[in-house]
Amino acid sequence: MALAKKKRDVNLGFTSIALASVFFFNANINIIDIIPDIIGYIIVSLALVSLSFLNEDIDKAGRFFRYMIIVEACKFLSLLWIFGLGRPDEQETGTLLLTFVFAIIEAGILFVAYSSLFEGIQSLGFAHKNTAR
Repeated sequence: MALAKKKRDVNLGFTSIALASVFFFNANINIIDIIPDIIGYIIVSLALVSLSFLNEDIDKAGRFFRYMIIVEACKFLSLLWIFGLGRPDEQETGTLLLTFVFAIIEAGILFVAYSSLFEGIQSLGFAHKNTAR
């Protein structure tokens, strides 16, 4: 019974990661995201928390996806600063600067997150024999 529950949790975790890609692969207009990525990062983080017992690489990936939730929240707060509190003649420069800064931060964190996730999946593939025919 416990094995069936773990198998169901693993299947649900990987399905949630696949469904979260809808939130990641959509159009951005400057720094404004049409469908917020933070929802996808929350889904992936919750899925990786349930999968973290599989190996340490997946646990590490979950930690970096949680960092991305913080980055996305900061990105949202920067939007409020650009369009609400900043001077109107500095909005274009602020938008370009923050777009660049957040792109660099996201690239660094997501490189480690996806690399750890794929290393974890790869090590799981080597640990369990392939039974497909």
